[in-house]
Amino acid sequence: MSDNETRCGHAGCDCTVRNGEQYCSDYCREAASTDRSEGPFCECGHASCASNPAGGGG
Repeated sequence: MSDNETRCGHAGCDCTVRNGEQYCSDYCREAASTDRSEGPFCECGHASCASNPAGGGG
């Protein structure tokens, strides 16, 4: 992770976002705002999460 990136605000997501952004996708924004998950791992569709079915391995 570079200095201008940070981790997505959704707890189960392993994606990074640029400074000033909180979520990597609409999925993560909605999941975080509803405080619920539709599965055992993040389903934002990005490669870093799709390759990590455990999610949130931070």
